[in-house]
Amino acid sequence: MKVPMDLLTSVLFPDNPDVIIEDVTIEDHVLIFSLRSTRLCAECPVCGCSSTKVHGSYGRKPADLPCLTSSVRLHLHVRRFLCQNNQCERKTFAEPFAGLVVAYARRTLRQAHVLRELAFSLGGKPGAHMAATLVCQVSRDTLLRLLRRSPLPPAPVPQVLGIDDWAWRRGHTYGTILIDLQRHQPVDLLPDREAETLANWLREHPGVQIASRDRGGNYAEGLRKGAPGAIQVADRFHLLKNLGDAVQGLLTRHLLAFRRKPAAKVSQEGNQKQKAGPPIKQPLKVTPELAAIRVVREEERLARYEQVITLREQGWSHQAIADRLGMGSSTVQSWLAAGHFPKRKSRQQSSKLDHFLPYLQQRRAQGCFNMVQLHQEIRGKRISGVI
Repeated sequence: MKVPMDLLTSVLFPDNPDVIIEDVTIEDHVLIFSLRSTRLCAECPVCGCSSTKVHGSYGRKPADLPCLTSSVRLHLHVRRFLCQNNQCERKTFAEPFAGLVVAYARRTLRQAHVLRELAFSLGGKPGAHMAATLVCQVSRDTLLRLLRRSPLPPAPVPQVLGIDDWAWRRGHTYGTILIDLQRHQPVDLLPDREAETLANWLREHPGVQIASRDRGGNYAEGLRKGAPGAIQVADRFHLLKNLGDAVQGLLTRHLLAFRRKPAAKVSQEGNQKQKAGPPIKQPLKVTPELAAIRVVREEERLARYEQVITLREQGWSHQAIADRLGMGSSTVQSWLAAGHFPKRKSRQQSSKLDHFLPYLQQRRAQGCFNMVQLHQEIRGKRISGVI
């Protein structure tokens, strides 16, 4: 069954009743629709005068949405009309295809809408890959360009407005950023931080009830002029900044008062602190209890050694002996290689400060507990050979 062209036109182009399909062809897997307008006149875009005189025609080839697995391209037969208003500065004009394509565009409005949604959802490069899958070739740069040219959605006037500065060029040029604190979205950017600029914006967008700002006087003045009924509050950052400044001032005053105390009183407090200084660690003394513990441990070690010798004479391997007695294999090997019971070597805990211990005790008795000073004194005496 052959589908009439008028029926096909109403299905494919429902928003353009004045457009008809003249021909449909396929070239290199590209579906081509040849279209023309049936209107007898067109209006001049400058003066709005209607004209029926055709000056000439030309063709346009915008891309459209794909059909199944084939890309689609439109061949538009565009007529150029003569403006019949002698006073109009425009002599000729092209007939518009409203709802289908705009002037100088290389793609239809519906294809641009789909590509714009891809750009918003996926971005440049991923959106280009998805468009290629949908048989709609486009570069990532084109997607980003469509995204940047998209008009911003209308935003309601915020009731709680955040005002702060931001840098066009840090350290040189600053502007003002306005944020809707209820929706957590930026509202507008102002070119400077002047009070009159903010006041003009507030007059053009009435409805602000609460304004959160920094401590700048320009913003306070702009709010008083543009929104006198709005409540001005400080944001969290500047509240903490105010608190920090107040605490710093308080501590500074106390520090100055402390430094103004009499020298005698300060030295007296210092002597009291020195008397309570940290004690010098003394070498560990061997008590009778500690000596008895060492004897018991040595007897247990001797019994373990005799078990190792016995198991080795029975033909046990080093690893088997270690697993049986819960010892390390290297310990078993060292004991067997020694040929006799290895007694523990008495270890005396020593320190690099033992040589200087009498001098440190003497300085402690004199009331010196400054570690840096003691270190410098010891180092000087060691270099000079005194100690």
